[in-house]
Amino acid sequence: MIKDLTGSLEHWRLWLLSSVYTVVLQYRRTFLGAVWISLGLLFLISVKGFVFTGVLGLSSERLIPNLAYGLAIWRLYTGLINGGCKAISSQRGLLLQRSLPLFVPSLSNISKNTFLFGFNISVAVLISLFFALPYWYGLPLAILGLLINFAAALPIGFVLSVACLRFRDLENTILSIMAVTFFVTPIIWLPEMAKGSRQFVLDFNPFYHMMEIIRDPMIGQPIELKNWIVAISLVAVAWTLAWFVHRQNARQVLTWL
Repeated sequence: MIKDLTGSLEHWRLWLLSSVYTVVLQYRRTFLGAVWISLGLLFLISVKGFVFTGVLGLSSERLIPNLAYGLAIWRLYTGLINGGCKAISSQRGLLLQRSLPLFVPSLSNISKNTFLFGFNISVAVLISLFFALPYWYGLPLAILGLLINFAAALPIGFVLSVACLRFRDLENTILSIMAVTFFVTPIIWLPEMAKGSRQFVLDFNPFYHMMEIIRDPMIGQPIELKNWIVAISLVAVAWTLAWFVHRQNARQVLTWL
């Protein structure tokens, strides 16, 4: 697997340019281009912020920055997971034409969603400036949290791409799980609202722990050591699983295409 991974990194021009080209092609011939990504998220935050501050009776200073960063990060997660499911299958023509390391499609998916994340996170930063945020002293810690997320995204994306290639129904199952997980992740509600018997919703939700190591430093919330321990543990488990999947299935991938 190490040889496959290093070989994929050496093809950085291929997966980087292909990811950027995919985004540019998607918004070709539109007046605002990729700016629509930011405008769509801004509209969503405005509507949900207005509704849920009233419904939940929470102050906008606490809920809206939490919502803005949460939605921006969640869009990153959905792009990584959904794109990871079809990373290899979407590159079928390229993989059949030439010999490429199997991590290239996953790196292309991560590169594409990182580009989109740049637009989304800029909206969250602009909104938080209205509330005298973000806390810039937490920026280095947030960047470290983002790097840990990407360290987990690569092996998880690879495992999903191979699994969904082998079992074609798995992608629909994962999409359904992601839709449900959105509501049990503190994005449109606050983490402190999960009390008592509902605490397990946070404790056993990996998306919560991965999200908080990025979001908490930027909105001035207390840094929970538990979130960092779970996040780093998830990276170790993900790479172990990726090694096992690569060892067992690397030779069969092209036959499944």
